Amino acid sequence: MQKIVKYKRNIDIADNLKAKLFAIDQEILELTQGLIRAQAVSIKSALSTQNSWLDNLRKKWYISAANESASWHREKLLMLQKKRRFIQVELDKFTGEFWPKRIRRWLVILSIFIFSLLALLIIIMGFITTLYLLPIWGCILIVYFLINRRSANNF
Repeated sequence: MQKIVKYKRNIDIADNLKAKLFAIDQEILELTQGLIRAQAVSIKSALSTQNSWLDNLRKKWYISAANESASWHREKLLMLQKKRRFIQVELDKFTGEFWPKRIRRWLVILSIFIFSLLALLIIIMGFITTLYLLPIWGCILIVYFLINRRSANNF
């Protein structure tokens, strides 16, 4: 009988963590929309074309208020994202998905690093090849211009 109660508690804990994650996701969504609205007000105020002293004063006030609001939204978003990450780790540990997710994250980071390194090496090799072939391309261009000049003089 205790095992059933213990199992039921585990399900309750997992459901509780999922509910917390859902609530935080909704709050993050609302804060993101608020941040976008604050940035939109700031951009609209910065792009207004009126240049009277009253409009400039209003523009400065709107921009500063929008920037303060955006700053508050960013701080709150960072705090909520940290809280969400913590709860997600707790849920993953509880459900046994912690290590597989961590290993997947390490593999993704490693593959991004390897592909970035390969891309950088290809770019460097292309640059070195370009420098190496520069005298050959220069000779080809000189011969081309000489042939064009000679053919232009014949007509």
